[in-house]
Amino acid sequence: MLFILLLVPAMLSAQKYLPGRVEFKNGKTIDCLLKIPSNPSDKMIETRLSEKAKTVKYESDKLSKVIVTSRNGATYELSRENMPRLLSKKTDEVWLLVAVKGYATLYSLGNGFKINKKGEMIVVAQGAQHVAGDFYFLVKRPDEKVTTIIGLYTEQLTINMHRTFRKLSAEYFKDCPELVKRIENKEFKVLDCGEMVMEYNKYKEEKM
Repeated sequence: MLFILLLVPAMLSAQKYLPGRVEFKNGKTIDCLLKIPSNPSDKMIETRLSEKAKTVKYESDKLSKVIVTSRNGATYELSRENMPRLLSKKTDEVWLLVAVKGYATLYSLGNGFKINKKGEMIVVAQGAQHVAGDFYFLVKRPDEKVTTIIGLYTEQLTINMHRTFRKLSAEYFKDCPELVKRIENKEFKVLDCGEMVMEYNKYKEEKM
């Protein structure tokens, strides 16, 4: 996986400006310094053309993605995607961290993003009343407009968590019987979904 999951009850610290690029839905791109969204629902992205330049804010609804490079040289991409609401047919457009790219793209969602001291992107799950929150894993193929949830990672209800993950993953990847068999044989757990998606993408590449 290209990121770290962090279960914390603490508040997120302020984000710093990082070199990167903002890409707009109309195709326009701007290379700049920017602050990554602190949470998936952030409505504005702060940018500067240089350290001493004036801050310019862009509406998240007008952007398609932001790409940043951390101090250790690692590049991370946050994409603006439609996510289904639980127990509802409605969707919300939010920021998701891209974990695996390919025919099927894997995304991760907590309730916050940050860069740690090592320069690694962290997906933060912060619950209420000092209880750690949940992480969601979502996928989307090129012809799909809405992401699909295939896994939920939580410190609670571990048995149901893995059972639900296998059910959702087997349904989504049903066009790859070999992978479905491995899923049903419990070869993958929720935190192995990166490896699972990469296996699916290899399968699709071989069939194309």
